[in-house]
Amino acid sequence: MEVETNHIDQINDLQMNHSGTLLATCSIDCVIKIFKIENESQKLITKLQGHKAPVWKVRWANPKFGTMIASCSEDGCVIIWGENNGVWKQYFSKSNFSSSVNSIDWAPYQYGLILACGTLNDKIVVITRGERQWSETQWNSLQNGVHCVCWAPFVPEGSLTGSSGPVMKTKKRIASGGQDGIIKIWGYNEKDGWVHEENLIGHTDLISSLVWCKSIGMPRSLLASGSHDKSVRVWSQETTQTKTNKQSFQLGNKKQQQQQQQQKIQIYQWKQQKLPVFSDIIWNVTWSLTGNLLAVSSGNNNVTLWEENKDGKWLQVYQEK
Repeated sequence: MEVETNHIDQINDLQMNHSGTLLATCSIDCVIKIFKIENESQKLITKLQGHKAPVWKVRWANPKFGTMIASCSEDGCVIIWGENNGVWKQYFSKSNFSSSVNSIDWAPYQYGLILACGTLNDKIVVITRGERQWSETQWNSLQNGVHCVCWAPFVPEGSLTGSSGPVMKTKKRIASGGQDGIIKIWGYNEKDGWVHEENLIGHTDLISSLVWCKSIGMPRSLLASGSHDKSVRVWSQETTQTKTNKQSFQLGNKKQQQQQQQQKIQIYQWKQQKLPVFSDIIWNVTWSLTGNLLAVSSGNNNVTLWEENKDGKWLQVYQEK
């Protein structure tokens, strides 16, 4: 299906809502458009105008929080828009980033209504809606400008991520991609807040797209990255869990032997696999819902699909020109 948006300039991003009934587009013309998709036809619902420069990204919030979308722009502003009874308005606006906001991503809904932002002046900002107001946390990423951010998926306790048992308690994690070609992994803990955990080094130019695979049930984390160095890399981090028996003795009138079962979780270093070199810069990478397919769009207007074979190699299975 083709959608005629009637933007007067280049479209920078588009995204469907979770149910596939609404499409949002944003453009260099500073406008966001919302279309209703039904029976392979589209109808323009509204135009959202509030940015004063090109809009780079739009992201739908989980429907648990209502019909809500976030946008970021070269004007250094992030706006969260919401719809109520057919009327769209701004729920929140932050305009003091002092540089272009290049990327935004909503956290898994289990954490609450939380938005991560990456800026050209090297800041990562996490905006959280509390009970009465919005709050923010920010830090310097030391990446010569943050071009993209993405959240790790929420993994509920008891989910099977390995053959040996349930995964450890999930932790908030964010990946950020810089203009220096470096990917950084950030983790959150109650004591220290957001902490830099690791650098993923392999790309030699700006990271244009970064997305964590949201499929659970696998004994690993998967992260895909695309770059202006004309390459796509799939990063994987294995997690295993083993159970061991430990003997302990309780002394008293009688000596009693107890069996205690302990669980040991082993998290391995990140590994990378580089897909065959593309002929042009990479604009976007995205995972299928099941996590078994990776879509790549490049500067030569090609879209390719990639699938991992039984030997762990990613092979091209489809191409659209």
